[in-house]
Amino acid sequence: LLIRHAITNGGISTIGGLFLPDPDSSDHCTLESVRKEVGENNMERVWCIIDNCINSVGGYTNAPIVHAAIANKKCISNDLFHTILKRYGARCRNDQGMLPLSYALRMGLQWNDGTKDILDGNKMALNEIDTCTNLPAFLLYAATREWIDFSTLYELMHLRIDLSLKTG
Repeated sequence: LLIRHAITNGGISTIGGLFLPDPDSSDHCTLESVRKEVGENNMERVWCIIDNCINSVGGYTNAPIVHAAIANKKCISNDLFHTILKRYGARCRNDQGMLPLSYALRMGLQWNDGTKDILDGNKMALNEIDTCTNLPAFLLYAATREWIDFSTLYELMHLRIDLSLKTG
C-alpha cells in the first residue's frame, strides 16, 4: 500500500520516494531498505506492485524508473541498479524524450558508475542524432557539461571511432 500510494502521488524524479535516501542510512535508498526487509524471495512481489503503479500512472513515460535511478544513483547500489536496468531496460524515453544514455550523460553519470551498463542495454542509443545540432546526442550531452568525465567521453568515442575518422 505504501509503495502504491507513493508512486501514484509521489514525485517522478524519485518514483514516489523509492530512491530517496533512507533516513536510517543515507547511503542507501528507500527501495534498498525495502529489499532488505522483505528479502530476495519476496522481492518479485514488490516489483509487481511497482510495475502496477507505473502502469496506473500511464506507463514508463509518466514514471521513468530507470531515469529516476540514474538521477539518484548515489543512493542506489550497483546490484539494485543492474536489477532495475535488467527489468526495465534502457530503451524507454522519459517525458522529455530522452533515452537513459542521454539522460545519464546529462546528469554526469560516469562510465564505471552505470553509463557502461546503460549502453550495454541499448547500444543503438549511441547512434541517436540531436536534430538541432546534427551531432550524436551522446557527444552533445557529454561535451556540454560544466565538468566533463573524460573516461566516459573516451569510452563513447572509442565505440564510435567513425566520428573521429571523419574529415571536414
